[in-house]
Amino acid sequence: MGQFSYQGAAVRTGEINVFGRWAPSHPKLKNLTVFAMAGPGWSYKNSNKTPILVDGHSQLSHSLSGEFIAEYRFKLF
Repeated sequence: MGQFSYQGAAVRTGEINVFGRWAPSHPKLKNLTVFAMAGPGWSYKNSNKTPILVDGHSQLSHSLSGEFIAEYRFKLF
């Protein structure tokens, strides 16, 4: 989470995520790891990266994001 001031108005941005990691116990999949993450976020509405103020207050823009990573470690040596 972050905050800065623009023309005297507090402008906030941030996100909250839930994440998990799974590593299978099967011997054939022992080098596999799966990561997943998702959560809501918020930033400020802007015009050319400049915050938009209405009555001296910044306007929020909500988002929802997710990420999925599958990692497999190969034995090269």
